Amino acid sequence: MKTDRRKALGLFSGFVLSAACSGADKGLDNDTFIVDDEDTGDDPQEPSSSPTSEPTTEPTSEPSGEPEPELVLADEGPELPDRFPRSLLDGDSTPSEFTLSVLSGTLPSDVSGYLYVAYPTPYDDDSAVVLGEGMILRLDLASHSLKTNILKPPCYYVDQATQGEDYSFYNAGLARVSFTLGARSLLNTAFLPMENRLLVTSDASRPWSIDAEDLTLNSPIGRLEEWYNGLPDVLTTFVDWPLPLTMSTAHPAYDSSTGELFTVNWGVNVGSVFDVGGLGFIHLLVWDGGEMRRFRLKTDWLHLDNVRIIQSVHQIAVTSDHVIIMDTAFVSEMEDLIGGAGMKKQKSESILWVVPRSELVGDDTTVQAKKLTIPREAAHFLADYDSSQGRITLHLGHQCANDSSEFLAEGDLLYNGSTCDPELHGMICATTDTGVLGKYIIDADSMTILESQLIQDERLMGGPSLYTFDGHHAPEEFDTIWWLSFGISPELRAQKTEAAYADYPYRHIPLSDLPTENVPPILCRVDVKTMSIEEDYSFPNGRFVSSPTFVPKTSGEDGEGYIYCIVVSDDDQTEGSSGDEIWIFDAQNLSQGPLCRLGHPSLNLPMTLHSLYLESLPSGDSYSVSIYDDYNTQIANLDSEIITVFENEVFTRFV
Repeated sequence: MKTDRRKALGLFSGFVLSAACSGADKGLDNDTFIVDDEDTGDDPQEPSSSPTSEPTTEPTSEPSGEPEPELVLADEGPELPDRFPRSLLDGDSTPSEFTLSVLSGTLPSDVSGYLYVAYPTPYDDDSAVVLGEGMILRLDLASHSLKTNILKPPCYYVDQATQGEDYSFYNAGLARVSFTLGARSLLNTAFLPMENRLLVTSDASRPWSIDAEDLTLNSPIGRLEEWYNGLPDVLTTFVDWPLPLTMSTAHPAYDSSTGELFTVNWGVNVGSVFDVGGLGFIHLLVWDGGEMRRFRLKTDWLHLDNVRIIQSVHQIAVTSDHVIIMDTAFVSEMEDLIGGAGMKKQKSESILWVVPRSELVGDDTTVQAKKLTIPREAAHFLADYDSSQGRITLHLGHQCANDSSEFLAEGDLLYNGSTCDPELHGMICATTDTGVLGKYIIDADSMTILESQLIQDERLMGGPSLYTFDGHHAPEEFDTIWWLSFGISPELRAQKTEAAYADYPYRHIPLSDLPTENVPPILCRVDVKTMSIEEDYSFPNGRFVSSPTFVPKTSGEDGEGYIYCIVVSDDDQTEGSSGDEIWIFDAQNLSQGPLCRLGHPSLNLPMTLHSLYLESLPSGDSYSVSIYDDYNTQIANLDSEIITVFENEVFTRFV
């Protein structure tokens, strides 16, 4: 059945690109294509070199007389209609607690700890599926008890108290704003563990520490005055917002060897909206639990010109000697905030800014960031921690011609001329090409690509989107990364995106050859040493899959463990299931299918985002920002009605 679904792509199978280049940024132009008609992976005729993979023939203790229990794999659930699941755009924002049940298969007994998942609860006004109040799910892996809670920063209470007023909040593109009050912080995207604290993050908010047990907010990281407004003064001169727009990154980086958090504070480049000079900026912030240290990034050693972000900063990385910031292929369109319309294409290259950590001395100083350009855009990337020899190793998930910032809306036409289903308004438009996995070795001094290896494969259709690996923070050198691709649904193939990316310079699949049948999500295990897809699993039709998370075995070797995935569907046939489930795979044997499916009739999940595994709950710390001090000066000159809202609805809740 898996082979039949793949044939729907109408693609060449198993394209692998491999190239070595030196010199200019675009040295990949001379890539060599190596065609392999078979799936990459272990040769079944080749004996394993690992003694643990050999069957045990001699007992190590007295035989019990009982045969080893046979592993019972989970079934894949009932066959569902070949369509995109509508329930993905609906989720429950009510906090809940219940215990999941085994729906099918064998539950692993050698796991412990906790699984955390972040996600937005979509609004009911056809807004983007990634716009919504932040929710957290925590699964106790020993008891299978599950808890969810909604995150309520100060702006949440202001929003609730002012609904129906002339100055109430409304949804505008990827933001929820009020021209009187400012911008909402929707903490719905990702996590970052830091020794004794756990942070929750988004792209447009200060990160917050949370109570890992109660799933409630503790404190923002950094005082409000330590974060600059993401909008330039030219737009805010006549508007006194008590809730400023704070542009950051959903994936800050943490160095456990130094105890430092690295994040960014950047300003939207609104110059591109008005066709005038750029007005943006980006500052690198370093925090060790005390005061924020700020470094203003400039493009040259004379410190004359600001580094400007053209799209957004969804992710940064830290190595032993460098900080890497990527201008992410996720366009932040300011036109939405100021009442405009239109669609802006993503850049077809990845622009990265590299800062030597040796320059990060003092506070409120200026440092040069060196620019690196890599062909093909990306939303997520990782870096080997060790860059001590002046070589930076990067792993990029190139989502080629795949615009994750464009969503289906009323009146949108599909590729075949039909009108999109209103039930799918707000869903991300389908990809217009297959994705690429890239590994690059960079000379940190000259900012040139010394070596590059690429994988372009049909299994990366709709991705590579989300990843997971063994550990919390980047290892000295990556060995294995698990990547999830979302596939493609013809119900999401929008004319507007296919027209916008018709002239994509790195196109692999002609638009006329894009699938007209559903291609389901695919989970791949990638050996980044050999840059090959070792194995994969293709999900059944009618399922959307997200939030893959590596969970180690309690007594296993490095890389031995399980992959937990959130699987959302419209299944109403499975007893004990809402259609939204957690599927568990053997991380080293994806192709055999799920080991176990967990569910509960009350589990109602929308599209979930990033996730995290923790061995134990962090104890927390005493760091705390005074919300009263943060906002009291912000509201001093506002109308008494708004001041009363803050006094009654905010200050009383954050003491």
